[in-house]
Amino acid sequence: MDIGGTDIVVEFEKVRYPSMLTAILKVVREEWPEAVVEPGHWREAFVYRDATAKAAWDLDGGTDENQATMLIIMMSDTEVLIVYGNSTNEPLVAKILGLLQSLGGVVQCPLKTTP
Repeated sequence: MDIGGTDIVVEFEKVRYPSMLTAILKVVREEWPEAVVEPGHWREAFVYRDATAKAAWDLDGGTDENQATMLIIMMSDTEVLIVYGNSTNEPLVAKILGLLQSLGGVVQCPLKTTP
């Protein structure tokens, strides 16, 4: 699975998992009420806009058509990483970043932008 796009790191003194993930998912569901959350490995979640988006990712992986339909959220003890596919997701990501900043997070420059 290759989401491409942008990775944003938000640094914390201590990440409060799972409560912080729950808060992020509440913000996501305001924009994507039908969101499907797939737990990943340790402190990781794949969030799809809806069941159709998840099915497309499962079938085709990342494509130009579905890049805006999934986010990846990863957490360590001191960082939250948000990965998103293209600029269509930026308003949703901005809301998530606003939440994380209100919880004491410091947003770092994007780690990378890939085609």
